[in-house]
Amino acid sequence: MWPSFQSVRAKTPKHEKRMIVYSAEIESFDADIQKLLPADFKALNGRGCSPMFVLLRNGEVVAAVEGCNSPVVEAAMYKSMPPPVAGDD
Repeated sequence: MWPSFQSVRAKTPKHEKRMIVYSAEIESFDADIQKLLPADFKALNGRGCSPMFVLLRNGEVVAAVEGCNSPVVEAAMYKSMPPPVAGDD
């Protein structure tokens, strides 16, 4: 997935002010992540090694994608990314 993230950054003007990508081991943050997710989202326990991507904007979940589906993750990133601020150089 890192190539997909790098592609989004390369295609996004002022990406450093509009997005950031973190990676975390679910075992270390499962309780905190579960609090962010909608109540009807599948429990994080017992996921095994299946990846999940949670996109946040202003501290709120805007998308959660299960599995390595690059096109869906990239589309969610573009959709939820704030527009560049004019004159913010």
